[in-house]
Amino acid sequence: MPKNYQHTLALVYAIKEINENSAILPNITLGLSIFDNYYSMQMTYEATLRLLSTQNRFVPNYKCDNLNHLMAVIGGLVSETSYYMATVLNIYKIPQMTYGSLALGLSGKILAPSLYQMVPNEVHQYTGIVQLLLHFRWRWVGLFAVDDDNGERFLQALVPMLSANHICFDFMERTPKWTNVAGMLDLFLENLENFPSLMKSKANVFIVHGVPPSLLNLSWYLHIAAEIPQLGKVWITTEQWEFGLNAYQKDWDMQPFHGAISFTVHRKEPPGLGQFLRNVNPFGGREDGFIQDFWENAFSCSLKNSSVAESEELKESCTGEEKLETLPETFFEMSLTGHSYNVYNAAHAIAHAIHHFYEFRSKHLKRVVEKTLEFWNLQSWKVMSSIKHNSLYRSCSQYLSHSLISINLHVFLKSISFNNSAGETVHFDENGELVTGFDVTNWIMFPNQSFVRVKVGTLNPQAPHGKELALQPQSIVWHRGFKQVPPISLCNDHCQPGYHKKKKEGEPSCCYICITCPEGKISAQKGKSLDGDGAEIYLIL
Repeated sequence: MPKNYQHTLALVYAIKEINENSAILPNITLGLSIFDNYYSMQMTYEATLRLLSTQNRFVPNYKCDNLNHLMAVIGGLVSETSYYMATVLNIYKIPQMTYGSLALGLSGKILAPSLYQMVPNEVHQYTGIVQLLLHFRWRWVGLFAVDDDNGERFLQALVPMLSANHICFDFMERTPKWTNVAGMLDLFLENLENFPSLMKSKANVFIVHGVPPSLLNLSWYLHIAAEIPQLGKVWITTEQWEFGLNAYQKDWDMQPFHGAISFTVHRKEPPGLGQFLRNVNPFGGREDGFIQDFWENAFSCSLKNSSVAESEELKESCTGEEKLETLPETFFEMSLTGHSYNVYNAAHAIAHAIHHFYEFRSKHLKRVVEKTLEFWNLQSWKVMSSIKHNSLYRSCSQYLSHSLISINLHVFLKSISFNNSAGETVHFDENGELVTGFDVTNWIMFPNQSFVRVKVGTLNPQAPHGKELALQPQSIVWHRGFKQVPPISLCNDHCQPGYHKKKKEGEPSCCYICITCPEGKISAQKGKSLDGDGAEIYLIL
């Protein structure tokens, strides 16, 4: 996903800021290594083990150099990645900062105490979705969830909340989990017959459980079934949703998502980041292992020599004069995304924790730490005896001592509180979750594949129950296909005065028929509430 390259640049910028600020880590240089796991379990485990190995040598649990010490890890973007990493990193008590949300069931004591979440618990988003539906009186919705365990947990959590608030769903569609292009095409063709009927649903509100690369699932449906009338719908998506496309999707129509509403990770722009992004150049980052692939995909050019480019790829050579700001936002955003802001804050949180650790040790605990290290090495005699004849014996001893530093680092991570360069406070609660909220974002799409994010509200998990959602509805831009705004999403139109509701047998409680009031009785209001039997309460004259 070319758009995810911004996460890399956010980390590079944060490390640059930290190393140039002598007040944070004097006499210490913070380094970084970045791995792409390609949404693969195998590659996630391999990358995590490489972090625990000597640089350029895949020997987990051994450290042969004195310069590269693993202090903490930032990752992952999706729940599965975070979980796979945690199963390894937890053994060494190495702090792990997730910059995407954790699915329900994957957080808690199993991954604690080494895990820190930069996104609040996912259940807060479900509360926000319900409050949003109630605000606009949307009672009839469609549900999309990926066909995996995360999608199942999403439905198990949200559907009871909808039912408790008298909100019904017209359909519950399980979309295929992303694998590869060829495999996805086969899966979509199998399910394509059902999709047009979903788009013609009377529900004008579709709720999507967004998991990267979530847009690819629905965009395939909408692209392949191009003959479907582009009916106006309100797409409500969760935090993991991103409007990002691959190189082969550059010309795909994004207009169906115009007016979508998302619960996105809160973000704020650090000063100086915009200029840093404008200076990014493929010929200036020798140690950047991602920029070549990103640049060639984003700008459809080749960084190889011209003869190779012409013979193998038939692409023009990249000049290096290409500008990130000319790319559509589906490929790259010049403003920081919420996930990139989390990466930036995570790097600074780690740096401040290291700063406090060394400051505290030098002032108060030098003698205690030395004794503790001696005790630690004595307790690990079994491990040491098994490797004492190994050529890496001395390095292993250094690594075990370094593990103790990681353990102590948790104390300072849990208690840090600082203001970042964007002027916002960064600190964690007792559960290791960043004290923050979500932005309610309205997406405005343009025909040239660009878009604008408009913040139309906030979701504050720390607010009193029932008051978490703060909305500015007058700022929302709706899909052009709606004749009435805000749109209506009901199974039936409201019954007019003189009529009352009668439940339809075998259908959800939100569906009913309107019948004339009995003689001597009258319904004086439109759309009155239901009693326990599903019949409207009416006046008796």
